[in-house]
Amino acid sequence: MKKSRTEVNVSLLGQFQRLAKEVQLATEAHAELNASMRKTQALLERSGQLTEKLVAETARIVDQASLSTALKKELVLLKTALRAFSVQYLKLQTQMQNENRAYTLISNVLKSKHDTVKNTIGNIK
Repeated sequence: MKKSRTEVNVSLLGQFQRLAKEVQLATEAHAELNASMRKTQALLERSGQLTEKLVAETARIVDQASLSTALKKELVLLKTALRAFSVQYLKLQTQMQNENRAYTLISNVLKSKHDTVKNTIGNIK
């Protein structure tokens, strides 16, 4: 059964409205994600800087002090743990960047769908 022009217009308008809502929601969520990621990255960068300072200070103390062998071993373990934290930080940063790219891709696809429906409606009028 063939649809009338009015039915097609109503259907396209409904699709357009749904896509507009999806694009709006995706845009808002993307903005929230970006803000959260910036805050998290700033915190992680600061903690990475503090970790490096702590490693350097620990090394300086170990070199200058006449510490027991057991304490020196513990300090070496601490340095190792701090370096592992730095590696973890880099992995998390990379993961956040990848998630941001994926989210941007999805947002762009939704925007393209939205624009396509909008242009289709404009062409019908």
